[in-house]
Parts: sequence; C-alpha cells; structure tokens
Amino acid sequence: MSRERLKTPRLATFLLALLGALALAGGVGTVGASAATTPKPLILSMSSSTSGGQPLAASGARVVVSVRVRNAKSCSFFAQRLPFSSLYLVRTVRCASGRATVTVPPIANPYGKIVRLTYVVLVQGAGPRSIERKLSLKEAGVVTSHTAPTPTPTPTPTPTLQIVSVSVSGTVPTSGGTVTVTVHAQGAVTCTFGGEDLTPLPLPCSSGTAAITLTLPANAGPTVTHTYYVTAQDANGVVTPQRTYTVVQEGVSVPPYLAGYLDVCTPGPDCYYGPLSATYPDYGNVAPAGLGDCTFAAAADWEQIVLGASPDPTVIGYEFAAAGGTATGGLTAQALFTYWIQQGIAGIRATGFPRYFTDKTNVENGVRSYGAMLVEFQFVAGTGFGQYTMTDNSRHMAVVDGFTPEGPLVVSWGQTLQMTWDQWNAEVVNMWGVATS
Repeated sequence: MSRERLKTPRLATFLLALLGALALAGGVGTVGASAATTPKPLILSMSSSTSGGQPLAASGARVVVSVRVRNAKSCSFFAQRLPFSSLYLVRTVRCASGRATVTVPPIANPYGKIVRLTYVVLVQGAGPRSIERKLSLKEAGVVTSHTAPTPTPTPTPTPTLQIVSVSVSGTVPTSGGTVTVTVHAQGAVTCTFGGEDLTPLPLPCSSGTAAITLTLPANAGPTVTHTYYVTAQDANGVVTPQRTYTVVQEGVSVPPYLAGYLDVCTPGPDCYYGPLSATYPDYGNVAPAGLGDCTFAAAADWEQIVLGASPDPTVIGYEFAAAGGTATGGLTAQALFTYWIQQGIAGIRATGFPRYFTDKTNVENGVRSYGAMLVEFQFVAGTGFGQYTMTDNSRHMAVVDGFTPEGPLVVSWGQTLQMTWDQWNAEVVNMWGVATS
C-alpha cells in the first residue's frame, strides 16, 4: 500500500474543478469564514483486499478499497479503466463516521507483462480542505500460448540392401547333430540359404532376421568344415552377392604319424575311416620289415578292431612261436588259420576264413560287413607301402579296416597306413573275412 501524494496532472485538474464546484455550492464568503475554524481532514489508513491475493489475475479482480478518516465529510474513490489510463471517479460516499469502503470493478490487463494499477481516495473535510492518498497493486500479464508450427516430417531414408551378419550357433559333434544359422539383413524382404547339399531355401526377412536349422549326420572321419552361403533380396528384386559362412563338424582324431598322408574326405560310399584314432601295439613288428610275427600281429589287430579285445603282446609272441613261427621265417597264412581255429589266439577261437576278391568294391563291402579284413601282400624291394618303401622281397599280413577315394586304410606295425589303390592292386595277394564262435 502506497501513501504518496497524487501527482497525476489530469487528477489534479479534476480535483481543482471539483473543489471549485464545492466552493460555489457553499458560497465564497462561507469558505473564507470557515477555513480558520474547520479542522483539517485526515486519512488514518488506506487498504485493499481481493479474493485471490496479489498479483491480481490478468483478467482482473474486484478490489475492495477501504479508508479510515477523521474530520471528513465525503470520500471519493478513483481508479483506472485500463493499465496506464487516466483515473475516473468510481464512487463518492459519505464518511463522516470515520470509515468508507468501495468495491472497484475488475481491470483487465491486455499486456504480456506485470503492470501496476493505481487506486486513489480523495477525502473532503467540512470546509474547503481536502486530502488524498493512493495505493497500487500488481496485476499479472496475459500468458500468450504460442503453438509451435508442426514440423515437416523428414522422410525415412530407404535402408541400403546388405547382409549385416551371419552367425552359427556352434559346432556339430562327431555323432552328428544340428546348428542354427541366423542372418541379419538390412533393406531385404527375402533371404535365401544354400550351399553344398542344401537346396536354395528362400525365407522372409523383412523384419531384419531369418534363421534355419542345419542337420548333419555322424562323421566317422576327421574334422570337416562345410561351406554354405546366404543372399538377400529387396522389394525391387536386387540381390546381394553371396555371403559365405562355415559350419564345423568335429571328427575322429588323426594320429600324428598319419597327418599329411591321410586322404581327407567326407564320409560316404567311398570314404570310411574306421577306428582311425585307435592305437595298437606293434607286437615286435617295426616298419618297414616284412618278416617277423606279422601273421599273429594281424590276428591280434583284427581282434582289437572287430571284437574290442586287448591282446597281450607277450602272449601273442608266445603263441606265434608255439604255432611254429620264427623271426626270420615267419608263418604261412594256412598255419595261422589252423592254430587260430584249433588253439585260439589271445583266448579267441576262429571258426572260418571266407576268401574274397581283392578289387575295390569287395574291399569296401568287406570292411563294412566284417569291420576289418585280413590281407596278405607280396612286396618287392623298392615298392611303396603307404608312406614307407620296402627294403626286401617278402610276404606280409595286415588288416584293412577303412578306405578313402585315394585307397585302403591298413593297420600294420602298430599304425594305420594310407595306401593308394595303385599300391593295393600291385601288392595285394589275398583277402579274408574272419568268423568267430
């Protein structure tokens, strides 16, 4: 609340005119005569109240203006119609009782900032004297709501057609199994999987992902790496280049001495590794000797491969000698068969030895039927037997338990040897199956 003197020129002019009118109404002589005896009017207090407090709302609010006076006859209340406008007379009331109250109508604020509104009271005494006082109140500005312009939508760029990644869930064990292949593509509607024996398989991948499950059979050979591919195609028929990926299938462990000699192949009609990772005693046979107890060593190898036996090398040596074999003279196939049937070798008796042709087809069928076959070779000094070169002319017995496109796999001298079909055809003499009780 303010108690400043009224300084507004328009209000001063208005008040002078009002006083002149009052003087005329009361008479000039009366004013002059009473001025010396009439007490001066006083404003003891001026206050305001509103229902919403301050600052007033921008739409305006009714303001109750009250004064406490002394020696007063009338009280005139003035206010603005708008912020920054001149004052106008709201109402004049009698206030000889010492109190007066007037309600001023709301004054709206059209501006976007806070303004001050001025309220004035002019108190007239019984004589020509008067006094005035004013107060000001804050009023809030209009809050302008600015609606942001709707942005022009940015067109979504068409993603570039590409294969982002291809992942394989793991490796396939020797026993066979499945893996999941997942491709992540961009801008594609179709992803096609193919490769090796997989017929091209198109799958939808507009979501960005496609997956297939690959099933691989058991692998009797060494670890194999299969190669496949995937392509992506967009809605316009554009196709990406093939993206290759590999699936690894674990295989049989290849003995170190065979590394670099084994014909690596995928198991099939012409590829069967047999017990490639098995280890065998040499039973006193050292490569590349063609003599010795090779007949009984071959029998012991056959029992291990086919029957799962574990012949004792000492027993095999003893039985070889009991059958009439010598380190320099060896033993004939017929003598071996007779002893094996009559006495048994390492506790196992044979009942028969069917003889087979030695061509490639019979080798493969015999190995698959019996698991292993007994084989007799005739070596000539200087010829090859697997990775070895023979040093003399001699007969030799071994076991054939597998084959590859390159040739048979033969067990002799405590090892598995990779022969070629040319070596086999030049050196093989006889091949037998073995029947046991």
